[in-house]
This record gives sequence, structure tokens and C-alpha cells, in this order.
Amino acid sequence: LTLSYTTMSGTNAAPKIFETIRGEKQFTDEDFLGDKRDEFTVDEVYEMIRVIKDPEHPLTLEQLKVVSPDLIKVVDGVATGTNKSSVNVEFTPTIAACSMATLIGLSIKSKLLRSLPKRFKVVVTVTAGSHSTEGDVNKQLNDKVTLLFFSLFFPCMISHSQTLSHSQKERIAAALENPS
Repeated sequence: LTLSYTTMSGTNAAPKIFETIRGEKQFTDEDFLGDKRDEFTVDEVYEMIRVIKDPEHPLTLEQLKVVSPDLIKVVDGVATGTNKSSVNVEFTPTIAACSMATLIGLSIKSKLLRSLPKRFKVVVTVTAGSHSTEGDVNKQLNDKVTLLFFSLFFPCMISHSQTLSHSQKERIAAALENPS
């Protein structure tokens, strides 16, 4: 497999591509429980985010192994009878100096906030030790102003079928670095 595309400097021009874990989920009658509320699982959350496209490569986050089911934790209040529900996702950029790490994290977080019921608190972080500015990226991912800015001005990033041009990527990266 040979890929040809333009990348920004300081990025992974030749990422390692992994085989996808599964194809699209096939639903059965058991998936539809009528009025009964079932709990969300790691697999369901993974299905929501695995197909998000990497902002620099024409590949999914699953193909680049940026996300994986073993880095997702789901606590659903349905199982415990409480209102405390949360989803924690760690993601691993392809290189330690990935300039798109914040954008990837915001894409994951936005997709989950739009897809999950409101009862869920969503936390997205860079996998510990996988990025050179891990603390800064995680701080931005938890900043409500950054998330609002991203959700309003870059909704196309949430779509798994959207690929951005080189100039769009540069504008987004610059805006995330200096939102004022």
C-alpha cells in the first residue's frame, strides 16, 4: 500500500497502518430493546470513534491505532442505578511531536458529546507518555472555550468522511495554538 499526500512539517509523513479490528457492526433484533434502557459498552463507544479520519492522513484513527478499545473506559449509571455515567478515552498520536494531537482529541470528544446521551461526562486525554506536550494538549481538551470554538467553526472534522486540505489544517492548528 503506497499513499501519496501532503503533510505539515513535524508530522509523521509515513505512518504505520494497522489492520482494522472489525467491519461495520451488524445489528440484530437483540440490539433493539424497545423502551428498555441498556448500558453503553466499550465496543459501542469504540464504534463511534474508530472511523474518525485522521486530519493529516486519508486513514481512520483505527487504522493508525490512535484509538483502541483497551484505552476506553465506560461507567454507565444504568448498570448501577445512579446518574453517574462517564466515558474516558485515551488516544495515542502516531508520533510524540504530532501537531494535530489537540485536533484529534477534540474530534473524538465532539463526536462522543454529540452521540452519547447527556448523562455522560466525556473525558478525552492523550495516552500518558505518548506526546511531547501531553500536559498542554490535555489542558486544551478540557477547556470549554476551546471545545466550543472547535464545535462551532470546525464541525466538518467530526464527520468521518471529511479530509481537509493542507491550508485548512494549518489554519486549524494555528487557531488552536493561539485562539485569540
